[in-house]
Amino acid sequence: MDFLKECFKNNKQKVLYAVILMVVALFGVYLRCFAYFSNPSMWYDEASLALNIDNNIFLPPLLNNQSAPFLFLIFAKICSCFSHSDFSYRFLPFISSIISIPVFYLFAKNWINSRLGLIFAFFIFCINFRLVYFSKEFKPYAVDVLIFMLAIICYFKIDFRKINLKTYVLSGAAFALLPLLSFPSLFILPVCYLFTIFQAKDLKKAGVFILPAIILAPVYYFAFLGNYSNNEYFQRFWADGFVNFKTLLPSVIKMLDYFTEPLSANLFILIAIIAGIIMCAVKKKKETIFAMGTIFFVVLASILHKYPMTDRLILFLLPLALVFAFKIFDVSKKKLIISILVFILGWGIYIKAGLDKTLNPDSYEREAIKGLLADLKHEYKEGEYILPLPWSDTAFLHYNKFYGFPEKYIITSNENKAVNYTKPFWNLRKGKYWLIFTIQFDNYTRYVDLQEWLARDFNVIKTYKDHYSRMYYAEKIR
Repeated sequence: MDFLKECFKNNKQKVLYAVILMVVALFGVYLRCFAYFSNPSMWYDEASLALNIDNNIFLPPLLNNQSAPFLFLIFAKICSCFSHSDFSYRFLPFISSIISIPVFYLFAKNWINSRLGLIFAFFIFCINFRLVYFSKEFKPYAVDVLIFMLAIICYFKIDFRKINLKTYVLSGAAFALLPLLSFPSLFILPVCYLFTIFQAKDLKKAGVFILPAIILAPVYYFAFLGNYSNNEYFQRFWADGFVNFKTLLPSVIKMLDYFTEPLSANLFILIAIIAGIIMCAVKKKKETIFAMGTIFFVVLASILHKYPMTDRLILFLLPLALVFAFKIFDVSKKKLIISILVFILGWGIYIKAGLDKTLNPDSYEREAIKGLLADLKHEYKEGEYILPLPWSDTAFLHYNKFYGFPEKYIITSNENKAVNYTKPFWNLRKGKYWLIFTIQFDNYTRYVDLQEWLARDFNVIKTYKDHYSRMYYAEKIR
């Protein structure tokens, strides 16, 4: 017992540090569980991916202009075999987000030496609204964050001057297969291969490490990337994410604003990131060159219109933004007060606003439909028509697997969803209809189009509401 007391006395700072990290990590796990078990309705993109999996479509072109890596869809298919609930589809992003918590700490240690800086960076990572939000969404963005950090951690652990040929082959194959699970890993691979060439004593061994990627490159392009990067819909939808030299800086600011939602990235956060990059370039030269090389390929892909530099598609860079922002704590004790002041001014208000949004269940509900369908199940009568309007029909078809409404009374349209929103349904026969509309009302033109159509052709008997979503029980009179 005396020995344990002595150890604790000599290591009380380490024990306190470990306890703080554990508490923060558990809080991060709690937030992700809170989001996951809030179990909001799947919105259009999620339901579209689920329909692809149900139809065993794993290679592009995917239904409804979706994109996702092959292995992500395969793992999601395996999860869905255990249960066809939303929880099963969302399990892979959820568990990836949970694993990301300890992985981020290991990732951040490559850049940040200060324990205080690590604690603050770890805390912001754990409570970040965007990271928590995508822990419950059936899309690959949480997986992207995890794979990005793991790939960099693993690469830094490899000593290419000492490993044998077998390790070169195995590690090269592992890195070459990463794009099957996460598309953004393609931005890490060129940097890995350039570093390997410069570090390896034997260029033949370096060639062995790169060879699997060379073999798989044509497969990736023709089977996956060509279908996505040359897709007209994606080019139009993500047009704002394709940068040039004039729009690069505004795009970076917009990216940081996305990372710090619900607030914008203020001046103190920007100053901290810039100062952190400079400090990393001086004290962590190898790691910083690697990070900036990755960012270079992200920017290059955006300039070439191959990958948008915007919103959730760039979420995997958030860990880098945090390590740069908190590198400023690697200063002398005399200057530490300045770093703490920058943290308070930069992140103080953000912490409260972020937690308020993260702990609000409504923050995770985009296109509520499950509550409407529960009402519909209770009140529907045989012979009444069900009309899920464009952009609402995908989620309806997904959930109808559970509710089992008769298909002969369900009306959908395959016409272009971006033009003439209600026109495909103008000549419907008279009768009782259930009109389901889940799109957020900030899409003004569609909402006006719907209201004009209802006023002209229908007598609305009852309106049901769930968050942004609406369901109208109406009789067609015209």
